[in-house]
Amino acid sequence: MSESVIIAAATTALLASVAAAAARPDLVVRHARTVLALVSILTLAAAAALIDPRTPGFRMSLDPSEGPMIADGDPGRLVYAEAVADFGHDDTYVIAMQTEDVFTYPALATMRSISDEIRKLSGVRSVESLVETIAYRYLPDLDMVEVDSFVDEIPQGSTELEDVRRRALTDAIYPRTLVNDDSTTAGINVSFRSMSDGEFIRAGLDDSIAAILARAGPASFNVTGRQHIKSLTHAMMVRDLTRLIPLAVVVGATVARMATGSLRSAVVPVGSSLVATLWVFGAMAWLGRPLTLITLVLGPTLICVGSVYGVHILARFDDLLRESGQARPAALECLRYTRTPVLIAGGTTVAGFGALLLSDTPGIRELGSACALGIMAVTLLSLTAVPAVLALLAPRPVP
Repeated sequence: MSESVIIAAATTALLASVAAAAARPDLVVRHARTVLALVSILTLAAAAALIDPRTPGFRMSLDPSEGPMIADGDPGRLVYAEAVADFGHDDTYVIAMQTEDVFTYPALATMRSISDEIRKLSGVRSVESLVETIAYRYLPDLDMVEVDSFVDEIPQGSTELEDVRRRALTDAIYPRTLVNDDSTTAGINVSFRSMSDGEFIRAGLDDSIAAILARAGPASFNVTGRQHIKSLTHAMMVRDLTRLIPLAVVVGATVARMATGSLRSAVVPVGSSLVATLWVFGAMAWLGRPLTLITLVLGPTLICVGSVYGVHILARFDDLLRESGQARPAALECLRYTRTPVLIAGGTTVAGFGALLLSDTPGIRELGSACALGIMAVTLLSLTAVPAVLALLAPRPVP
């Protein structure tokens, strides 16, 4: 079954459930425990799709690449593909070693030590530096090209070191590639075996290389390259997720508490938006869709926007409970009163996020579809789980 068919089926099921709940609010309140049991089953299924108990960890991956942010018709895509086809991959990992003079025995020995340690890492294909590169020299007498190591044994004498400097700086390839013009910076280029971004990050190669450089002595180092940037971006995404989602929960609960004066009115709406967020994350994990730099905001967005639905329902419920003093009748009347505005709010919000599907940028389309699905889930929970919880709660004292 294709992904589009699964998404269409899930959307249809959500819309049908929302319509049924809005049409028969009495069934929601009368069978409150059944409603909550069904919600619990769906939530457990989403958690099972999202969480891998063997790791333990999450099955949904993070994609730190720039691909989802580039428009489909961007001419740069074709240029990039042609460049890769002509010159090979662009996954070279570049280390710049800065010192007072590269052509000294300590500096060259440090360079070789770093090169040797990095080469031993699993996943590294090759390491190139002044002490780990090939020299090409044309021999006119023999009319042939001699291929040999640029440096076999690192010399210690000043004369030999000056000869290495002369050969490096007069070479057609090495200047500004492996050494700069004033001999204060040398490059160490690392190539990796073919692997995905996720495999590179899970292998911890960026951290391993950073640890090697930290032990390397007085020289200073700067690192760049596509894989290094993606590793840093992945770490940033993890950090933002661990901060933004809890922050969204705290802010949503605090605002709801301040607006209603009720702890219950803070917990129930935020709880329903968290469940909806879990459903969406579970669906994405099941479909193999990663979080990207754009869809990273999905969780906080659903929590903050979705909590508002429940706050309005709880505010009306408290007014009705104050009049009747009974939870079930108050929950039923509350659902009858709020179903229309909840449907209008949900429909317009889904339409707004759905408009993002017209974008030519893949990441924006993914954000639009995921947010639209999440708002449909929030709307469904606001018309089912929230009234069901209210119907089963013991009335709290109201002034």
